[in-house]
Amino acid sequence: MRIDCVSGDIRAVKADMVVVNLFEGMKRPGGSAAAVDAAIGGAIAAAVRDGDFAGKLGETLALRPSRGLSAPRVLVVGLGKKEKFTADHARQVVLPVLKAAKRMKLSTVASVVHGAGAGGFDPGTAAHLRTSCVAVWLPRLTLAPIAAPPTAPTAVATSLPRPLPT
Repeated sequence: MRIDCVSGDIRAVKADMVVVNLFEGMKRPGGSAAAVDAAIGGAIAAAVRDGDFAGKLGETLALRPSRGLSAPRVLVVGLGKKEKFTADHARQVVLPVLKAAKRMKLSTVASVVHGAGAGGFDPGTAAHLRTSCVAVWLPRLTLAPIAAPPTAPTAVATSLPRPLPT
């Protein structure tokens, strides 16, 4: 497993899937999620508006945009209620992301660092939370992610073993 912290625009990261997040109750995406949403034509905002995604802790929304990103897939993960967001929540949202990547048999995943920016954690702390969770859960799921942060691009990147163990 390889985990790299990188800084950059999540929309330009070459990966099998990019991951952004949204707090519960938000009417529209903010930060990196807003940038990704604009690039893919408003699909995230439409899902929220139509009631297809609420942002509940660990909830996911998988999208296959036809344009706007270097990655062919987007996964939006819910962070729960903003006023109740904790470091534990930042750790918990790693698992649904890893499970989705395993189910889709992906090699690389680029993710914002959940908890940085609007989550209230400095990017270094948020990146540490993310990488420690990936290191714990990854061996159990036999896959590896790549991450990139929300607003202030400080990301974590990992390549999945080829072929993925079954």
